[in-house]
Amino acid sequence: AKAFYYQTEMLKVMEEIDIEEERVQLAYQEEQAKVDAAQQELQLIEAQQARSRVQLRGGLMIGALALLVVGLVIRQRQHAQKNRYQTQLLASELKALRAQINPHFIFNALAGIQGFVLQHERESANHYLTKFSHYIRQVLYQSEKPANTLAEEVDMLSGYLEIEKLRISHTFHQEVDPEVDLAALPFPSMLLPTFAENALWHGLSPKKEPGTLTLRVLHPSDHEWVIHLEDDGVGRKQAPDRPGHQSKGLQLVQEKLAVFNQSQPYQISYHVEDLMDEAGKAQGTRVVLVLKKQA
Repeated sequence: AKAFYYQTEMLKVMEEIDIEEERVQLAYQEEQAKVDAAQQELQLIEAQQARSRVQLRGGLMIGALALLVVGLVIRQRQHAQKNRYQTQLLASELKALRAQINPHFIFNALAGIQGFVLQHERESANHYLTKFSHYIRQVLYQSEKPANTLAEEVDMLSGYLEIEKLRISHTFHQEVDPEVDLAALPFPSMLLPTFAENALWHGLSPKKEPGTLTLRVLHPSDHEWVIHLEDDGVGRKQAPDRPGHQSKGLQLVQEKLAVFNQSQPYQISYHVEDLMDEAGKAQGTRVVLVLKKQA
């Protein structure tokens, strides 16, 4: 009976994922149609502008009419650019949804839960099934938003790592400057879990002994916040290669940051640092994200 219950719950979650993907895809198609219509209208206005120049060349009114047409063209271009940003955002959200809820993650989580069921550890099975369902629903909800708050993003990261504990024994630490109000800071959605997944797979999983993933949130100045996601894994040079995975993850991150920077009164950038000891031996990797409020 318990196994049937778990199977039914997972079917519900998978159905929600399918419905959400269909919703995002439909929204993407609708926004793309708006962009196409705006571009056609822009082309029509430009054609009208060209005809007006030919017909009224030499006339005293050509200057005023040209200014009017140019104003209309600029307005249409701004409208088309706004729609293009919205389309890019929806496309990025769809890619993020598919990348974050990937088959490997789902398989590993379900395999771990199934192991508890087979070993008759019903409380553990129910515990992780509840967390898994909650995390999947969080991903679906956050995929609708152009940005989270940093508080929501940290909560998403904690949920992701809690599920990953089914297959790994690494620990997670969080250090936040007490002066930082996480709920007041906008942040690209599902960005920290993407970096965390990369740290687990490439840095910590190849390590023989348990490792540590540490999140730090610093506030060095009034209009600047720095977020560190640091692991003490094997380092990038020693990390096993997963063909296509890292490049796709990096592309997703760059798209998220570009859309965030275009739509928010904040700018965010990142770089990756290789941690070394005094002898030059790899000691892990640190992702540094810098969030700045525009003046």
